[in-house]
Order: sequence, then structure tokens, then C-alpha cells
Amino acid sequence: ECVARLTPRLLKILQERGEIPLSAACPYLPSPQEQDHGLSFEGGEVRITGFPDQALKQDYLLAVRVLRFAANYHLPIEPNSWMAIIRGARRVLDYCPASDIMDEWRKVEAENMHAFVQLLFESQILHGFIPEIAALARVKQIKNPEAGEETVLVHTIDVMRHYPEVLPYDWYGTLACMFHDVGKLYTAEYSEGQWSFLQHHRVGAKVTRKILNRLHFPPEDIDLICTLVRDHMRPHFMLTDKGIRRLMAIDEYPRLMEMVRADIK
Repeated sequence: ECVARLTPRLLKILQERGEIPLSAACPYLPSPQEQDHGLSFEGGEVRITGFPDQALKQDYLLAVRVLRFAANYHLPIEPNSWMAIIRGARRVLDYCPASDIMDEWRKVEAENMHAFVQLLFESQILHGFIPEIAALARVKQIKNPEAGEETVLVHTIDVMRHYPEVLPYDWYGTLACMFHDVGKLYTAEYSEGQWSFLQHHRVGAKVTRKILNRLHFPPEDIDLICTLVRDHMRPHFMLTDKGIRRLMAIDEYPRLMEMVRADIK
């Protein structure tokens, strides 16, 4: 994007020559000047132009756009705009198609996706959009005995924050980190004073497939993300020489290893 603007003619030439365009590797190509679409940034805050509640009634997708700009540019949200988003969270889900919300989501950088998901949760939009992820805020676990008990959602957002440290710009890998423990909601079992989540990775892959189908993801993207969710526990069980060789033979080996590193971090 910094070297040449991808015009339709240039894109056609690249396809005829058999070269892979940049858009095939990155889900979102930023335009030279991103349109704010009804937002202002006075005082270093993201705010909805005019009266926030009335502006949202004209375009409820503005709520998701505010969260996107706040996450991507590390800006606070103006208090009145924030309250308008919370009041209209239910209507955002009623009037905005899932495909439109995902179009905004795809414009969130991988390094900032953890902040975007946190804002979705705090604004109550995540509860209706992906309730399986929001429900993880009520599932508790102990990953580190010294730190004590934590919720699975807090752990998930931390994994999303650490993952791009080694694999920057990996939008799909970061999204897979969001789903990597969703199976714990369905496999949680309390016994002898502690929680267990047996086969949560396999159950999580099936749940993730249903969620992504509901969000109208392309089949190839669904297969990639579900594979990462299903296999993210394999490095824990492949400690033999043969197991390590089989693990390294997997196409997504670098992503799986970084998911494990982020999980440990």
C-alpha cells in the first residue's frame, strides 16, 4: 500500500501474471485516508458527532465504529458517546447485520484486537453478538497458582494481547486466540475443589465452527481458525522425538507454537 495503490487494473494484471495480491494475505487494506463517518476526535477522544443518541438512531453501526477507532488509535471514548453506545447495544444487534459488524471488525489491527474485544464486552455488544465468548467471564480457572483464580475471558484477552508480539499482523491467528478456550464453557467440571476442562480444545473447535458459520465467514477461513483451536493443545502432549517431528510437519506449526507461548505468558 505504501509503494503502489492497488487499482482494479493493477489487480487484474497481478492475477493474470499469477502473482498473489497483498489483499489475499491481509484481510484489510487501509485506504490512504480512513473515513471517520460521523465521528470526531476533539480533545483526543473519540466522539459521535452531534447528539450521540440521535446519531445512533440514524446509523447504529456507528457504535461499533467508535470502538474500532478507540482500539486502533488507543483513544478514550467521550463519556456521552460511551453511554449512548451502552444504551443502544441491544438495538445495534437488532439493526446491524452480522456481516456489517464483521466488516468493521476486520479493520481492527491484530495488535489491538484484544482492546476491541474488551470494549465489545464492556459495552454489552459482545453478549449478544458472540454470547459464547462473553459467557467466559463467568467461567473460572487457575492457570497460575501464585496468581490465584481468574476468569477464562481475562485469560483469553491476555493471550490475544501477547500473540502478535512475535507474529505481528496475524489477524486470523489472533482471532483463533479468542476462540481457543471457548470449549471450557461446555466442558467445565468441578471436582475435589478444582475445575477441569477435559477435551476443551476439540469441543471448542466444533463450537467455533458454528459461531463462524453464524457470522458468515468464508469456508477456508473457518477451516483455518478451527484447525488452530483444535490443535492448540497438541504441543503439550507431543514431548517425544516422534511427536515433535509430527508437530513440526503441521502447516500451521509456527502459529500453534506462538499460541502456546502466548498462553504461557
